[in-house]
Amino acid sequence: MKKTKLDVHGAGSLDRRDFLKASALAGAAAGLMGLTGCAPQSNPEKEPTPQTGEEAASPTQADETVECDFLVIGGGIGGFSAALTAHEEGIERVVLLEKYGTFGGTTLFAEGIFANNSRAQQELGYAPVAVKDILDMELEFHHRIINPQLFRSFLEASSDNVDWLMDQGITFEKLDVPVLGTNCLHIYEGGNGTSAIEILSKKAIEEYGIDARTDTQATELILEDGAVIGARAQSKGRTVDFMAPYVLVATGGMAANPQMMDEYTKLDTDKYAYCGGNGADGDGHRLCEATAMGRAKNVCAMNMWLHVAGASVKTTENYVGGMEASNIWINENGVRFVGEDVTNDPGRLIDTNNVVHSQGRVYSIFDTAHIDSWAKNGTVTSFSGFCPVGKPIDGIPEALDSAVANDMIDYFRADSIEDLARQIDVDPAALRQTIDTWNGYVEAGKYEEFGKDPAVMFPITEPPFYAARLINGVLTTVGGIRIDTKGRVCAADGTPVPGLHAAGVACSGFSSETYSMHAPGTAQGSGVYLGRMAARAAAGKE
Repeated sequence: MKKTKLDVHGAGSLDRRDFLKASALAGAAAGLMGLTGCAPQSNPEKEPTPQTGEEAASPTQADETVECDFLVIGGGIGGFSAALTAHEEGIERVVLLEKYGTFGGTTLFAEGIFANNSRAQQELGYAPVAVKDILDMELEFHHRIINPQLFRSFLEASSDNVDWLMDQGITFEKLDVPVLGTNCLHIYEGGNGTSAIEILSKKAIEEYGIDARTDTQATELILEDGAVIGARAQSKGRTVDFMAPYVLVATGGMAANPQMMDEYTKLDTDKYAYCGGNGADGDGHRLCEATAMGRAKNVCAMNMWLHVAGASVKTTENYVGGMEASNIWINENGVRFVGEDVTNDPGRLIDTNNVVHSQGRVYSIFDTAHIDSWAKNGTVTSFSGFCPVGKPIDGIPEALDSAVANDMIDYFRADSIEDLARQIDVDPAALRQTIDTWNGYVEAGKYEEFGKDPAVMFPITEPPFYAARLINGVLTTVGGIRIDTKGRVCAADGTPVPGLHAAGVACSGFSSETYSMHAPGTAQGSGVYLGRMAARAAAGKE
């Protein structure tokens, strides 16, 4: 399939004492290319101008210097939560930088945000969940790698932060994903964070008069005696130094940058597809690495769903081939390796991707009878809410015809199991035995190997037969930037870098090797929590 390409070069630090010395400065700018494959298409007119070589080198002197009290880098949920809170806390000169032409980042794709005992939950009669119980589940799930003090304080503040969002005018269309009996994922109105960003950005700019700049990319942090005192940015062909005693990095993950994904994560490049939006290119990690923090650690990929290689996320071919539990999955040896109904458990959604990623190649196998069932009854797996269970699906044959004919999508069809096996390069005899064994389990009404639910066991007997290659669908990464319980960027020994805070999914302390659904919406929640904490610190109230 086409791979998403988005390359960001490492950013060097800029020492204020030397920044007038022409030969002492080396900058970094992102070399940005259009997103392809399963990622949404970007608008080239709204992207930063690509800069390489001599163009990326910092000039002797900036074209402009802007003095402010609080500098926010990143225009997602974390950045705007910080900017608005800073204004509310009495900080007069707040500047927010967004490298793209529009605000939002991955928040535009996020379903919702975590909270425990918010007003919305109270209005629906949900009882609060004991913080200790949630924390215990997260500690066990993440093998104690997360920061328990940080996570506890996040959980305790979650209701206040979501209530604050509601006070800004943000609404939630429903609550979903039960945590010990209480639905804790607050789904944004419209099903994603687009509505939230529209409300926050409008309030920040039009009501509060915050200096929020698009097409302005921070390329270097400015340091003096080990403290961060600002950032250098490229803005529409001009170099601007933004000087501030407090700087917040809220730039999102690195999932759109295949080079950094290969460097920092365990994922193989041919086994995942990036499915998020603009901005997740890891430049915030590079900025912080150039301080006393050193190299980012504990980066995990948020594998939110299985994905048909080459297909777009919200398409019929992806719904029925990607995460449908009534199919069977086989690996490169033509054998099954898991009970496919693992996809039905939201708490194990991320684990599903690890299972598939552990194999050499994985294919989802189904037959024409499956297609007839989906057309009448819908899928049995919700595909992370994109394709609701039980909703009839129109036009499946036409969608699959198109997918099979598309060389960029790994979909295959054959009139026999043996021919299908040859198309996907597995042993025909092995696949035939796997199918026959599976059909025997279906006839017997039980599946002894992995305990699959009989309700989602259907035979594979009616040609033509289909195979779709499965890979991970990655929304973002979580972790990398070390922070303390106050959200300050820290060196490996826990020493904070003066003047530098971070917020959101770029921060470590909330996940280990996988993202958890025991506290669903932590990615958005950590952005709001840490962003508001940084603002209060800048106001002298933390």
